[in-house]
Amino acid sequence: MLFYRTYGNGFPVIILHGLYGSSDNWVTIGRNLANDFKVIIPDQRNHGQSFHHPDMDFNILTQDLKIFVDELGLKRFYLIGHSMGGKVVANFMQQYPDFVEKAVLVDILPCNTNPNKSIIEFHQLLIGVLKQMDLNAYRSRSELKNDLLAKLFSPELVSFLMKDFYLDKNGKFISKLNIEAIYNHVDKILGEVEINRIVKTPMLIIKGGDSEYFKAEDFPNIKTKFPNIQMSIIQGTTHWLHAEKPKEFYQLVYSFLKS
Repeated sequence: MLFYRTYGNGFPVIILHGLYGSSDNWVTIGRNLANDFKVIIPDQRNHGQSFHHPDMDFNILTQDLKIFVDELGLKRFYLIGHSMGGKVVANFMQQYPDFVEKAVLVDILPCNTNPNKSIIEFHQLLIGVLKQMDLNAYRSRSELKNDLLAKLFSPELVSFLMKDFYLDKNGKFISKLNIEAIYNHVDKILGEVEINRIVKTPMLIIKGGDSEYFKAEDFPNIKTKFPNIQMSIIQGTTHWLHAEKPKEFYQLVYSFLKS
């Protein structure tokens, strides 16, 4: 079973993190939502404290989610998904339309109408850097962090990635990510979710104003498949908008779920 965190009581809300993330990234949002809902935040396979497995694509992640909700006995719930997690949300609604009451997609479209090549190249570079790291070579977290900074040039990204590494009892760095599996399947993870049916579930997309994961003008193109979808933009944020402006993000999610 997937590792998960849970907070509060009430109608269930499941939050799915993005690529390289974990449930730990969503604790603050989860605890705030727990004032009104039962919030459940799993680590998806090959991330966080969940199991590692060599296979990984959207259909597999969707089946992981279905097994997970069945094990918890959940029949109706809200779904929130960031980036990769948002694609799993969209795929889950395609395959199991009767489970999801409402859905929130965080800085991702339910289908890629126009995949951004720069984003694909960024992820290929990032996972390539992670794959080439020799974790035995680092004596401290500062050494590891400085090496990542030298290769990725983004303090915000490196701070995010540092949560994926920990020291074991022998003083050896271990990655919570199954880097090999992600590396082997990154093209599938970044690919399109195939949409074969009209999804009438109420949906909200929250876009980072400065994010390049999709263009705002791509949004109207998906309304033929998702007629009950709406979009809000948080200006001055990138792909990690829930961390950059958590209050604005929380208010949008809360208002949508409670409406």
